[in-house]
Amino acid sequence: MIINPIIKGFNPDPSICRVDDDYYIATSTFEWFPGVQIHHSRDLANWTLVTHPVNKT
Repeated sequence: MIINPIIKGFNPDPSICRVDDDYYIATSTFEWFPGVQIHHSRDLANWTLVTHPVNKT
């Protein structure tokens, strides 16, 4: 069962892409650091944070 929101917390401006059987969603806000988060899923219901590609350096 999918329960909204699929990613907890504040995750504005989602962009999603599929690569074979994997789904990736990037969310961005430049109001708070780290600004961008990338999550991974295989079923569009369970998401795992992969990385924060923007850093302070």
